[in-house]
Amino acid sequence: MQIAFQIATRGAGEFRHIHEVVPWPDWTKQDMVVPLRDPKDAFVSSYLFIRDVIFGPLMPPVPVWLRMFCEGTMPFSWSDHVDGAWRHRHLPNVLVLTYEDMQKDPPAAVRTIAAFLGVALTRDEFARVCEKSSFASMQEANHKFTPPALSPWAATTRWMMRRGVSGGSSELLSAGQQRVIDDHCRADLQRLGSDFPYDGVWGATSPVPVQPAAAEGG
Repeated sequence: MQIAFQIATRGAGEFRHIHEVVPWPDWTKQDMVVPLRDPKDAFVSSYLFIRDVIFGPLMPPVPVWLRMFCEGTMPFSWSDHVDGAWRHRHLPNVLVLTYEDMQKDPPAAVRTIAAFLGVALTRDEFARVCEKSSFASMQEANHKFTPPALSPWAATTRWMMRRGVSGGSSELLSAGQQRVIDDHCRADLQRLGSDFPYDGVWGATSPVPVQPAAAEGG
């Protein structure tokens, strides 16, 4: 959201809170930049996010949350999100990127998104967009991105930019629990008839980027 907004404003965008200027992209029918993320990392991130904004000390333990994740009893589905985005990746108004590719080379992600949006940035504008979209800059301005408190048990301090890394799911998940998520998501994508290359992107030792294939349609 921050990258797209800063590109649109050529690095000069200011706001009190990100939600005042950018809606959740999943809820719009405009040009969409859809980020996909390793489900193991997404599981950990969503667990801590929901704990902080809703349940607080009432948050179910990780094994319970994992069972709900695999049973499909959560209000969101990682597999549906990925399958939906992947099926539409060749539409001219959809660009699919992975969190890992964006993190690996942030300037390249900015260039790709700017090209997709049809915005030609000057060198100075490009530098401003990269700086304002960096993890360090956004974490320092956490008050502009803080998620809302959705219950009386929500944490007093809530972080949208918590770590800014990928491959860190071991902070909450054992190796066995990570395999459970891999197996579940792989099987769920197969159930949906998706041809998303799960093992090549997240299930293998040498992940391959999906950005080039996605960019062909946008």
